[in-house]
Amino acid sequence: MSNTGGSTMQKPGATILCYLALTACTSSLFWALMIVSGHVGAGNGSYVAGLMWCPAVAAVATVYIRRLDFKMLGLRWGGARYAILAYCTPLAYATIAYALILIFGFGFFPNTAARYRASPMPWAKRSDGADCSRR
Repeated sequence: MSNTGGSTMQKPGATILCYLALTACTSSLFWALMIVSGHVGAGNGSYVAGLMWCPAVAAVATVYIRRLDFKMLGLRWGGARYAILAYCTPLAYATIAYALILIFGFGFFPNTAARYRASPMPWAKRSDGADCSRR
């Protein structure tokens, strides 16, 4: 890994250690908040979202602290072909999975008639006391 200012080489072990330490420090904040709250869904999921950003923040901070070239992170536009692949691949996986589930009978579409026959749920009442459920 070359320094941005010249051709001096830095130790990759020190850079990796810096990245791991920063990842541990930033993620420990969110882990502590989740532990104190008692469940992962605390903060309306914002603790988990923050936890997922920790490796990215640590990578950018490592590049800054170690004075490395930002281009080494590989953040560049890959072209329209890869953008289309990134969009279509999850759709293809989901289509195949749902097709297999429906073909082999592990899943089904809900019966819309059952919705009208079901007993009213407690949340089916408006604040003025009127019943919103269909019978």
